[in-house]
Amino acid sequence: MLSGLAVAVPVLGANLITDIGTLNSTRAPRIFDANNQNRVVGSFFRSGDGEIGFTWAPGEEMVPLTLPGFANSYAIAVNERGRVVGTAYQGTSERMFSWTSSGGIVDLGDGQAIDINVSGVILGSNRVAVNGSFQRQAFVQPTGQARIPIGDLGGGSSFPQALSDNGHVVGASLTENQQQGRRVRFRETRPAC
Repeated sequence: MLSGLAVAVPVLGANLITDIGTLNSTRAPRIFDANNQNRVVGSFFRSGDGEIGFTWAPGEEMVPLTLPGFANSYAIAVNERGRVVGTAYQGTSERMFSWTSSGGIVDLGDGQAIDINVSGVILGSNRVAVNGSFQRQAFVQPTGQARIPIGDLGGGSSFPQALSDNGHVVGASLTENQQQGRRVRFRETRPAC
């Protein structure tokens, strides 16, 4: 059993370390993101439960984040307003979710969450069957609106990695001749938020 998961917050040149617990994790928990209000998101592992997403903030208990019917999940990003996004998965099925302290967890449909900006625009990707194989296709989804495909460099797959608060998306894409690893700034997205 692990002794705990710690968060370090710099204060006047020193670190104050807070043990946020493990929820009986059987492996080292992972933290993926934190906002300026010290809300953190990540995942932990429990025997029999698999990977479980979580969020934590000072003065609160760690909150496990799961969707019904999915054995695994992870929380990947949190914006400055405290909205968390993540992905629940089971086999090859993936569903995005969001969470707020006031609204709880919300199923956002098929896909993998990657990031969320301060306006609540979510960056994600879908697994899409193309000619008998699965490819990743990036999108942005403004709050309450349809997903906007980002596109690719002709190879059918795009892999988003980050979304700025002003709508810039960066990631990678396959080229027309299927070369991998091409880093790109997909485009500036300015959806109405």
